[in-house]
Amino acid sequence: AAGPTGAAGARTAAAAHALTARARLAKVKRLDGHKHDVTSAQWSRAHGGDTRLLTGSRDGQARVWKCLSRSRITRKAASGPGGGHVLGTGGGTAALVVGGAGSSVSGRGGGRGRLTAAGATARAAAEEALRSGTAMVPGFTAFEEEWGFLPLGDQARVGGASQPPLVNMAVWAGPQDEWAVCAYTDATLVVWDADTGNRLHTLRGHAQQIFVTDTHPTRPEVVMSAGYDGVLVIWDVSTGQQLYRYGDLGGGGGGAAARDDGPAQEGAGDLRD
Repeated sequence: AAGPTGAAGARTAAAAHALTARARLAKVKRLDGHKHDVTSAQWSRAHGGDTRLLTGSRDGQARVWKCLSRSRITRKAASGPGGGHVLGTGGGTAALVVGGAGSSVSGRGGGRGRLTAAGATARAAAEEALRSGTAMVPGFTAFEEEWGFLPLGDQARVGGASQPPLVNMAVWAGPQDEWAVCAYTDATLVVWDADTGNRLHTLRGHAQQIFVTDTHPTRPEVVMSAGYDGVLVIWDVSTGQQLYRYGDLGGGGGGAAARDDGPAQEGAGDLRD
């Protein structure tokens, strides 16, 4: 038989897509600790396979998060009426309630088993479990993780006399992601040692806040910064030196004329490889 058409068919397809997407995603861990908006989050691509996450926040602090342990746990399936188990497929297109009084079976191909009043209630419970993401096969294996963090800089304090600048963005840098480069609202970039939390360099090349920072795809020691002053700077964060500088030092508001300095120093190197 032909499936639903028109608006009904579109709604059915959208619902199936939403269930499929939800079935593929599951919350593993909630990381708490920042006291204001998180402005950036970036997974480490290196570092010996460790699971590390770099976050920046408008509380003035960046953090290097690391998964410290991962343990296997086994969860039981949700129970349906009459003691049946609520099962869900990964695709979210079939729901089963089996093993209890008045069990019902609804398969991907549309085949159906016995359906009583209790079975109808059980099926509704199965569909709700699928929608909420709690449907699991008995003996389903999941993982529980414990995380820790390394703070980079100080957090803002409510009512404090002096407050740190806020973090607009944070990115990894270095061959093994050994550095964290943070752009602050005081127009500076700070290079941190991501293993010790020590400040390595404070880079000053902008007159206004930096709003974009990115790492070179093949030269991991090279970082680009762009600010509201209209200036773009390319840095070697291993040494703290400017390699190239482009833009309007007047920030678009008059004053200094637009300039393109080219290489910031003799023999700055070619970044095209």
